Amino acid sequence: MNAADAYPDYVDCNTISPDTSKKIVIDFDGLLTNFVDAGIIGLNPLKETGHTRLYVSDGDTALL
Repeated sequence: MNAADAYPDYVDCNTISPDTSKKIVIDFDGLLTNFVDAGIIGLNPLKETGHTRLYVSDGDTALL
């Protein structure tokens, strides 16, 4: 991100434990980007129309 001079929010869409998420947040402390924990639940949204969900956990999800 520093080399590209771009700081988009980083969204991890893998299912990880709360403890792992907390460790990642520590790694992002002081960076010019935000870490957002998310999880995709369901099948391919093109095949499972209306049933695939994206769950997001963050202090400021208004950015998404």
